[in-house]
Amino acid sequence: MDDQGRGAAAGQLIGQVLSMLAGAEAAAAIGAELARRLEGVAVPESVAPHLSRVASLTAPALDAASPEEQRQTLGAIRAFMRQAGDLLAEPERAPGWSYADAATLDEQGRGSASLAPVLVGALVSAGLARERELRVLDIGTGAGWLAIALARALPNAHVVGIDIWEPALARAKVNVANAGLSSRVTIREEDAKTLEPSRSLDAAWVAAPFLPRPVLEATLARLKSAIRPGGYALVGVYAGEGQLAEAVAALRAARSGGCALTPDEATALLTRAGFEGAREEPRTWQPPVRLFVARAPEGSG
Repeated sequence: MDDQGRGAAAGQLIGQVLSMLAGAEAAAAIGAELARRLEGVAVPESVAPHLSRVASLTAPALDAASPEEQRQTLGAIRAFMRQAGDLLAEPERAPGWSYADAATLDEQGRGSASLAPVLVGALVSAGLARERELRVLDIGTGAGWLAIALARALPNAHVVGIDIWEPALARAKVNVANAGLSSRVTIREEDAKTLEPSRSLDAAWVAAPFLPRPVLEATLARLKSAIRPGGYALVGVYAGEGQLAEAVAALRAARSGGCALTPDEATALLTRAGFEGAREEPRTWQPPVRLFVARAPEGSG
């Protein structure tokens, strides 16, 4: 390639990347606008109207969102931005979840809490009676925000959140106490690969992006005997629309130490673990997650 050709190619590369970065900067602007609204962050007067304009152009649903939805969105933006910065600064970092500071743990957790209505809707659609007393397991609970959101969405449920990352567990216990839900949400250190065969759970949530495939397989095998006959397992994976979004989702899962699964792989894993009727829930929600649901067979143990 001659100098002119190399110059054209370089210009094309910069143009492509800058176009993508505009989207990232817009997401950062939405986050800054939410921080201004929710946390009273003092944005300079010369900057504030531009934040509002970018937010109104790129997120017209912002004003109609509830304060809790806005907090979850802010948490998701901060978590993704922080992890993107980490990827750029330390691409050599070993895969796995190693964040220990409360801010990062809470940001990730608040983003995950947006899944609560998705999970509850899938369970109700599958036949779970939300009116009766329930016992729900949140595997990899992190800072506990999803467990809190599930308890609020299922007023007759006791939610158990388990994790093996001590900094996250410590933060989760504080968050549960501050939410006034200590009587209905239990946080404890436990490895999902060693779940007791209690057959006492009505439902369990498993976030595949944080579990290596061998760990996920072992977890599902144990989970089948921990869920009551007729209870449900829910497995989530990162989702994306189009090849680029799917590739980024797989990268995010790999960096988190977990795995990306195709629909066929996810349903096959659930079936091999002994669950019945494994299927993908038709996606009608905004959070970038694909959800798979399966049932523990009657008489299972």
